[in-house]
Amino acid sequence: MDVNQPKQILYLSYDGMTDPLGQSQVLPYLTGLSNLGHTISLISCEKPENLTENRKTIEAICEQADIEWNYIFYTKKPPILSTVKDVFALRKAATKIAKSKTIDIVHCRSYLAAMVGQTIKRKFGSKFVFDMRGFWADERVDGNIWNLKNPAYKTVYNFFKRKEKSFLENADAVISLTESGKQEMLGWDVKLDPEKIHVIPCCADFEHFDFAKTSPEKTAQIRNRLNIPESALVFSYLGSIGTWYLVEEMLSFFRKAMGKHPSAHLLFITKDDPEQIRKLAETASIPEEKLAITPASRAEVPELLEASDIGFFFIKPSFSKKSSSPTKLAEILGMGKPVVCNTGVGDIGSIFADGDLGIAFDVDSLQNWDNAIDQLDDLRQLKPSAIRAKGMRLFSLESGIAAYQGIYQSL
Repeated sequence: MDVNQPKQILYLSYDGMTDPLGQSQVLPYLTGLSNLGHTISLISCEKPENLTENRKTIEAICEQADIEWNYIFYTKKPPILSTVKDVFALRKAATKIAKSKTIDIVHCRSYLAAMVGQTIKRKFGSKFVFDMRGFWADERVDGNIWNLKNPAYKTVYNFFKRKEKSFLENADAVISLTESGKQEMLGWDVKLDPEKIHVIPCCADFEHFDFAKTSPEKTAQIRNRLNIPESALVFSYLGSIGTWYLVEEMLSFFRKAMGKHPSAHLLFITKDDPEQIRKLAETASIPEEKLAITPASRAEVPELLEASDIGFFFIKPSFSKKSSSPTKLAEILGMGKPVVCNTGVGDIGSIFADGDLGIAFDVDSLQNWDNAIDQLDDLRQLKPSAIRAKGMRLFSLESGIAAYQGIYQSL
């Protein structure tokens, strides 16, 4: 096989394309790779309710990009057994495609897909790319999804840690979201060639997230609709608040920031239950008029971010988060907004070391909170164009596509 020739790719994802994650972190890459000439067969695992709402949108995207999209249904209950059922269904669908086509590379997004990918490599001789997306089994524990005191979950955890070692040793290429995650893995008792691990963070489409495509008039309209004064200092939080996000700490930080910046407002751009957020804000003594909550489609997110001044998130630091790259970070930087966030997550400490993208600090120290609040005025002096330019160097979709292209050609 000529390494410079386009490849026949089988891409397996346990995440659904009709989920927001599939639309932001799978399809843009695959579209770019298809445009480079690769033939892509995609199998995803779809939630029925999301499929009903978004199927036609995904079909249109795939048709335009010449991507063959196949899907199975995601099942949630009973725990563990439903996942086993899904993996078997994914394996059946993948095997059917591998029998009908000569698959050069099976590209597996995360651990459950990798279980199938190993089978395809063994049976059909395809190259196996383990796109791990993080330390999945440890994320389940750190996120309190798997309680290791429960013998069943302990057994499942140990099973996937053994699988993790097998994936790393047998993959032809491993993709880590962070340099921190790569260095952690190199210290494990695993036969792992450092040259086989490629670091590709969560990137963003900077054509979509571009403040130049918004207008002061539209920003004013959005602030007016959300009852946010034109002169307010607006912190924005983008995405779900579940599992990993330190929402109570974020609200406490914001309440403290209000003491020095009375004009401060907090905007949640999320599809989560607004009542849950309002109750937490009330507990944190944040006045109702200081809080705005709105859902948004992907198309609406850039203009809502533009209506804010500072991107804002705290993520629970844990062992598994060494391998985490927050998608929202790249999207916020694309809009030229500085960010207030915390260290202890992926490569955030090194990314923010120069202070030209915002502030990252250890949330366990209240002194750090005070220091960060003292620097908020300085953040507003950072130039959006400079923030965006550095964000593009770090997280542009084009650089991500080029990195995947390099991996495909190296195989």
